This record gives sequence, structure tokens and C-alpha cells, in this order.
Amino acid sequence: MNKAIEYPTVFEFDSGKPGKEILLLGAIHGYETCGTEAIEAFMSKLNNGEILLNEGRVTCVPVCNPEAYKQGKEFIDRNLNRMMRRRDPEDINFYEDELANFLCPYMERADVLLDIHSYTTKGGPFVFLGATDGAEFDYANALDVKHMVYGFADAYQNADPRPDLAKNDPDAALKRDPSYSTGTTEYSRKFGALALTLEGGQHSDPRAIQVATDAIEKACAHFGIIQPDTPDNAEKLYLKVLKPVWKEGRGQLSQEFENFAKITQGQLLAQYEDGRQIISEVDGYLVMPRASAEPGMEWFYYAVPQDLTTPK
Repeated sequence: MNKAIEYPTVFEFDSGKPGKEILLLGAIHGYETCGTEAIEAFMSKLNNGEILLNEGRVTCVPVCNPEAYKQGKEFIDRNLNRMMRRRDPEDINFYEDELANFLCPYMERADVLLDIHSYTTKGGPFVFLGATDGAEFDYANALDVKHMVYGFADAYQNADPRPDLAKNDPDAALKRDPSYSTGTTEYSRKFGALALTLEGGQHSDPRAIQVATDAIEKACAHFGIIQPDTPDNAEKLYLKVLKPVWKEGRGQLSQEFENFAKITQGQLLAQYEDGRQIISEVDGYLVMPRASAEPGMEWFYYAVPQDLTTPK
């Protein structure tokens, strides 16, 4: 790439004492700004002494995709939260490739990652689980968020064959790459980090900023980086994703579903313009229903509740 590159600004806070390093990421997708505002609010508290570091280190990247952030777009050339890896200079083809090279060293050295996003559909916050027990599971529960979602990798193995890729999907060709699903959390875990993605809520919901701010402080407190404040008290609902449902043509959802809408087996979920219908296969929940999905893309996911509180 020949044009000048605008890289993210990184802020580092070091207690001077041994401990965990937590990496906070915002605006991996430029129009998802609740993480940016929450990280900036947390940095302000650190700078003015309202919050003190007990031990360890906090590294903050409030805006991971500066150009997309300025333009209010998800990305410039490709989805930054896919195919996350370092690239040799000759393999850099997109702006987001440059950003990935910049961000990867911070993910490689961090002990803990919290990557903060938001989404389009109405609904509350949730956490993507990478594990259903152990240290990362304990970390997720410490964020005090009700909905915990897991099983996406297996869900795609169980999916029906995908229709032709959407013609207007800018990542269509890249999705054929086997490493396409590697994002910030998957990359960080390769280097031993406990890594979570928090979805703060709908893009335009002001509550998402407070959810993200609270999660940052609870994550830091969980690892002893700052003093704990309020105890965890959110009821938890653990949802295992069964499979995605692809949108195979023009059509509409049967109603304006919010994220985590409860559904029953046999319920009408969507209808195509040619009259075909999608009828619910399960009693469970819809995860990330997208009314605006284009043909060839995920329309929604089936999920069912699981009891993960019983000792294994």
C-alpha cells in the first residue's frame, strides 16, 4: 500500500508492580463506538486518580480502526475481525491488513483481552464464550452480563450447506480462506490469553456505554488490577448456538425479533417472496436475527439454554 496509513493510538498504564496485563479494544468495527467511549471514560478515571492500579498493566486502544471510525463505517476494505494475523509486506493488500499487523503484537503479549463491540438488532448485552469452564469461564461470569453465548464453531459444522455468497458481500472472496474466522479473541488465545468479546447492546443504545464501562472495571477487578467495587449479581442465561440459518433469497422475518427472542418449535420465523417459509426447528432462542441480511448471509442463529452451573 502506498498511501499514508492512520494507525490506532495506544495508551498504556503501568502500576509498576507484577500482575496481569489486560488489553482493551474498541471500534474494531468503526461504527461500533460504545467500546471507544467506555475505554475513554475508564482512562479518564485512571488519569484523574478516581481509579488506582493495584498491580499489573492496562493497555487501551479505544479506536482500532481509525479510518472506519471517522467515516462511521464498519470497515474500509475488509472486516478487521477476520483473518487476524501478522502479514509480510508483500501480503498486505488492504488497510485492515496494516491495522492487523499493528495490533497483533499487543494481543500476543497480553494476558487478558476484552474486545468491545455492539450490534444492529435491538436487544441487551452478551458475551461470546470461548470455554464453558475454567479461568476464561470465570472471567466471563465476572463481567456481570446475563446472556452468555457459545458454540459458534460447532454450529457452523452443523449448518445446512451455504447458498451462493452474496454478490454485495465485500468479504465474499475472503470467506473461502480457512483462517477467515480468526478474530481478536481467537488470535489472542493462541498466545495464551484469556480472551472475550463483549457485545454491549444495540449500536444506538446509550446503555451500551455503561454496560461496557462496568465490564471494563469488573474485568480489571477480577484479575486484581484494580480494587473490586460492586459484587456480581446478574442472573445468567447460557445459550448454546446450534446452527446458523442462511438467507437463501429475498424475504422477511415474520416479525421484528429482538436478540434473544424466545421461540417455540413450529413457529413461523421468516417467509421468502416465493412463498417458502422458515419454521422453527426448536424451542429456544434466536441469536442475532438480522432483518437487513442480504441473500447468502446469516439471517439468524438457533440457540438453546444450557445449565453450566452444575459442577462437571
